[in-house]
Amino acid sequence: MNVMPKPIPGERSPSPLRTKRFFRGLTQAQIAKQVGSDEAHISRLENDLLRDIPSTVRLKKQVATLFGVAVDELFPKGGQED
Repeated sequence: MNVMPKPIPGERSPSPLRTKRFFRGLTQAQIAKQVGSDEAHISRLENDLLRDIPSTVRLKKQVATLFGVAVDELFPKGGQED
């Protein structure tokens, strides 16, 4: 049984992407390979460190499609072009 570890006090809760990835038993590298990206970009997505420029918006859409969910379910702060 996969149980998501509780965050350390003072740290942010895990992102929806990290949570879904964890429960599906996928690594960042596996997701990256499936969407044609690299592990560093997936890490930055999980940590909300990428601006919503067109390439990031496309990557968010690809990752959401991989998980079969809407972009805003994985990335609540955005993911659509303004």
